[in-house]
Amino acid sequence: MPIWEKPPVGLTGGWDTRAVVSFLRALGADFSARVGSLPGHPDVLIASELAKIAGFDLAVRHAADLPPDNADACRGCIFSARRGSGCTKYSSRSGSGVDTSPC
Repeated sequence: MPIWEKPPVGLTGGWDTRAVVSFLRALGADFSARVGSLPGHPDVLIASELAKIAGFDLAVRHAADLPPDNADACRGCIFSARRGSGCTKYSSRSGSGVDTSPC
């Protein structure tokens, strides 16, 4: 039994993802190609053209999993990720320098 019935594979404008997709196509593997970036971004344009030439569907996600576009939102994402991992945060107020409460 395969790990994935139809694994998702990223395709961008980069040579590495092109090589992976080409290799999978040469093997006859069944996969779903995807790209995530803003509309008009070179990765989206190149991946779309490559998929069209090769004759396979490409899922384009314009907002999924993209980093926030401002510093406060980035801090919020980092805080949420650290909190979800049960990390400890640095605090100069505690004697050891480490606050052992969850982030």
